[in-house]
Amino acid sequence: MIASSPELTFYPPGDLELPIKLKPQESIDIKVAYISETLGLFEAVMYIALDDYIFISSFNAYVIPNQYEIYPFYVTDINVNHSIELPLYITNPSSTDTLIIEELYSTESDVKLKWPHTTHPISTSPDSADGDSVISHILVPEGGRKHLVNMAFEINRTMDFYVEIHIRTSLHDVLRVPLYYHVHSDVIKFTPNVIDFGLIPRNFDMLKIPLYAKSKIQDPLII
Repeated sequence: MIASSPELTFYPPGDLELPIKLKPQESIDIKVAYISETLGLFEAVMYIALDDYIFISSFNAYVIPNQYEIYPFYVTDINVNHSIELPLYITNPSSTDTLIIEELYSTESDVKLKWPHTTHPISTSPDSADGDSVISHILVPEGGRKHLVNMAFEINRTMDFYVEIHIRTSLHDVLRVPLYYHVHSDVIKFTPNVIDFGLIPRNFDMLKIPLYAKSKIQDPLII
């Protein structure tokens, strides 16, 4: 599976890795994640190589300004069974009306949402587990920015993990906030975590950035 744009990434379900073998009549759900880099119309093509032919599908999107000031999350250094908790902030783009968060949930059970300053997953009941009113968490004042929720992640297997936080607002918008986690077994450490070549002119000479690996166990390790 490849795409004509680096802004598209494929995430097979669960522990599956490419190539994937399907039994007769079996189906799988492969997520296609899109991270926009420019405003306006975006067009790309996805290629999926099957046994004897190639399936081609187009991808289209129209990118608008990020009025809620919410951005994707990239977490590249998580050990197996290690917990991490990240805050999610949201801005009310209206200068006249209070913003109401009408719906809020995670698409995967490995990421649990917690109200700020609480220890339990969020609840839709009138009072949260820690005694605070849910209403106080879902209202964002005019033009304000608020710590909406904490996203707690823990997993017991190595994989590249993708999840979305769905937010529906009183402005009739549905936001899908992507989170990307790379979970490793803590036997080897690579640096840097993110390799950035910066701006590169077309037909420029080859650029090389060193990637360092350090073993964290006593036994020999083969890469």
